Amino acid sequence: MKIEIVTGSSKEIGRAIALTFAKSKGYSGLVLNGRKMDEVREEADKG
Repeated sequence: MKIEIVTGSSKEIGRAIALTFAKSKGYSGLVLNGRKMDEVREEADKG
């Protein structure tokens, strides 16, 4: 069981990294973090 934590996941590089992890099937969980919760939730809904 692999869980990845991505900080700054609502903007630019952090967002790209989070989406890459979300698309790979090798992780059972993904923790997103960012300064603006509404932007983090929007990105989480995409995955």
